Amino acid sequence: MTQPDITYSMEDHGRYGRLVARVAGFEGEGMVRWSMADEATIIAEFAGVPKAWEGTRVAARMVAHFVELARDKQLKVIPHCGYVAAQFKRHPEWADLRA
Repeated sequence: MTQPDITYSMEDHGRYGRLVARVAGFEGEGMVRWSMADEATIIAEFAGVPKAWEGTRVAARMVAHFVELARDKQLKVIPHCGYVAAQFKRHPEWADLRA
């Protein structure tokens, strides 16, 4: 299966926000909702995509993008969302980012 093209945007409201994912040819949007625990720690509260996107790997790619943004900002991540926590288990190379 060809991986769909994803565009990301960040809605940043200071202490909380969301990473939004949109896919060409698909309706709706995926998102990772986040909040700041403190200056150095971000909480991934929820991650989800529309049901029609299931099986496209968009959710996994979206979480990976979120984690890379956290790495770039030198933030630790609290994976409060079960899906994000499962992705951390699948990616041992992210262990240094887990709060």
